[in-house]
Amino acid sequence: MIMSEVEKTYNKKKLDKGIAFPTCVSPNHICGHFSPLPDNKLTIKEGDLVKVMLGVHIDGFSAIAAHTIVVHSDPSKVTDGSQANVTLAAYKAVQAALRLMRPGNKNT
Repeated sequence: MIMSEVEKTYNKKKLDKGIAFPTCVSPNHICGHFSPLPDNKLTIKEGDLVKVMLGVHIDGFSAIAAHTIVVHSDPSKVTDGSQANVTLAAYKAVQAALRLMRPGNKNT
């Protein structure tokens, strides 16, 4: 799916493009970059907090995207408690960092 989508961009000249980072599905306590080997028996269960991350590159420039979800078999179920708190805290931290991104500002 990644390759078919990236092939739809920048088609006026031949550019090297494709997958730039392994797709990672990191559940619960694994903070990121989890790419299990085929013999790994870990399964994702109802209520797990899961981070999905993937990356692409076009002409040597890469971009990584990630999304965090709580697994529910019922799409109308609302997440609450510590999972909701940590997800909201991460979201608010990113929003605060984005407001600081301006020409002339430093990342320190």
